[in-house]
Amino acid sequence: MSRTLRRLLAGIVLLMAVVAAVVLFWLDRVGAFVHVEPHFAGTCQPLPLPGSAEDIRIDRSGAVAYLSVLDRGAVAEGQDATGTILRVDLRSEPIAAAPAIESAPEGFRPRGLSLFTAPEGSQTLFVLSDPRHAPHTVEVFRREGDGAFVHSETLHNPLLFSPHSIAAVSPSQFYVTNDTGARSAFERFTELTFGRAISTVVYYDGHSMRVVDDAIAQASGIAASADGGRIYVGQAGARSVRVYSRDSSTGDLAWVEDVKVYSSPDNLDIAEDGGIWVAAHPNLLALEKHLHNPDLRVATQI
Repeated sequence: MSRTLRRLLAGIVLLMAVVAAVVLFWLDRVGAFVHVEPHFAGTCQPLPLPGSAEDIRIDRSGAVAYLSVLDRGAVAEGQDATGTILRVDLRSEPIAAAPAIESAPEGFRPRGLSLFTAPEGSQTLFVLSDPRHAPHTVEVFRREGDGAFVHSETLHNPLLFSPHSIAAVSPSQFYVTNDTGARSAFERFTELTFGRAISTVVYYDGHSMRVVDDAIAQASGIAASADGGRIYVGQAGARSVRVYSRDSSTGDLAWVEDVKVYSSPDNLDIAEDGGIWVAAHPNLLALEKHLHNPDLRVATQI
């Protein structure tokens, strides 16, 4: 065998080894080798809905859950479906969902939502919307007395290019996560394959929006502590929750730590005692298959 041929074969073997290593790294990162044994010590009660609930926020003072609901199956099929916000009285029996908003803006397709309750009791609901053939928006609803929420404002900005979740810190201020930072096919490939930390958190101060972190590994859920001093962001690409200290005067965020959860976090919620509830996907590869075929059941974790 000639020296040139030996070098060629060695190069091919090396290339195959590198490709195999990259594939194994990616499969491990998305949890392809994770097996979850189903376990649950509580009880469940099914709640029929006119669509799927993308997000949930609980008003613990009133024992009410708010759900962003949309028939995402119809959307996936290209239908011009719109959604709504429903409220669930957690003390009712049997449990049932009822409308939470008086009316919705045109093309309303709700995703993440956040409920802010002021010290005097007034409430504001912030909802991310993905209208068809239109820019992403933040729809603001304000509650009138003890009645339904009334739409009051629509906000949009080019910085909201792939919004996932929203966390309000006042009646007019909030943070939004973009679950990707990719602006090209190549950037998206490197983000998904190698877990590049390029997604963002955007802050709205009541007048304008700006990026306060642009180095997150596929930002997902976001939540604020009760006093607004801490912001928590799920990193689906790093299987962790990022913790920030928040400057209330400027809205700036300072990194504190990344907490490993060994699963890809999605939505976050803060408990009454300050603990963080994390809804997570242990196997993103299985999740992707489920999104294309709802009959394929996949595990999620809390």
